[in-house]
Amino acid sequence: MTEPHLTVLMTVYNGEPYLKQAVASILNQTYKKFNFYILDNASSDDSTKIIKSFNDKRIKLIKLSSDIGQTRALNLGLKMIKTKYTARMDADDIALPTRFEKQIKYLMNNPNVSIVGTNHFIIDKNNKKIGFYNWPKTNQKCGFSIIIKGQTPVGHPMVMFKTKEIVKLGGYKTNFKFGQDLDLWFRSFEKNYEFNNIQQKLFKFRKADTQGSNVYLNEQTNDGNNAYADFIKRNNFLDRVYSDSVLMNLRHINNIINNAPDELNSFLEIKVDLLQLFFSKYPLDNKRKLSYIAKFWVYLLPTVIYKPIYIFKVILKNMKVCFIILKKNIRLNVYNFIYYFLMLFYFCFIEVNKMAFYYYYSNIKPRRMVNNFRY
Repeated sequence: MTEPHLTVLMTVYNGEPYLKQAVASILNQTYKKFNFYILDNASSDDSTKIIKSFNDKRIKLIKLSSDIGQTRALNLGLKMIKTKYTARMDADDIALPTRFEKQIKYLMNNPNVSIVGTNHFIIDKNNKKIGFYNWPKTNQKCGFSIIIKGQTPVGHPMVMFKTKEIVKLGGYKTNFKFGQDLDLWFRSFEKNYEFNNIQQKLFKFRKADTQGSNVYLNEQTNDGNNAYADFIKRNNFLDRVYSDSVLMNLRHINNIINNAPDELNSFLEIKVDLLQLFFSKYPLDNKRKLSYIAKFWVYLLPTVIYKPIYIFKVILKNMKVCFIILKKNIRLNVYNFIYYFLMLFYFCFIEVNKMAFYYYYSNIKPRRMVNNFRY
């Protein structure tokens, strides 16, 4: 067997309920040549016993004497990895058999891409499929998620990346307990690392009431907000100085409505600046610009309104903002207006259908409502 190109990195803390399925899904991959580092964060259940029961030479179990937290454990694992590629895995998810084969092939065929994810199914505690999620399918769309939305462009548990490039960044920042991946992707973007996602569902992401993303949702949301605010300030993206309250609520307009309603004008000003930044980074033709401005309009509309008095205020301001952006970037004529409104209705239709799917079929909150939900 030749030297592996890949190391799988998993951390576990009391992962007994789903750990056996998660580990088995890795060992049963069609791509066989990998190391499998599992860092046990001082579990008090049978996690260690389950891992040892596999008796597979590819597994390297690192049993920690105390719980150092996931972020520190991930960094400890990264320091040990010598292979070209690293794949992340969580202890409660399931990787479908061809995940590694297709991600390795993609990275080898696209040397400009440093970080690649995959679309995924969503499963419940009984492994029943209750939904799915499709990630951005181009580096440009990943950039839109990062710059404009402040959202992760790839799913952390299903990502594969070039090890050296992530190590160059210093790995994960330890001041982020839950938003360590989002901060890492922001810093990767700053170094012009390219992202993409394989448009196939090669992973089963588990939604369970006991997982950290649900138990510590507020902490995770705060970490995500901090990471985005740091990203904006660190890069001097804004000409004007804004208050900490607006910067801390930039990830979605609902944050502003609920936490800093008086900062709505500042929020919109910042988003306009960020969209201009996006256009300057990614050269686009008129159709693409019109499409992104329409998407921007829909993105700014709240998916949930806790204070209905703001609905019309937000819509009117939103329309005004987008018209200003149109004038700055597009030659306005009948053809462009027709195309813009077609795109606008299209994205509104997509958003409404997504809401209906999440609420009435999957009973899952949309990603925007919970920000950096788990990834």
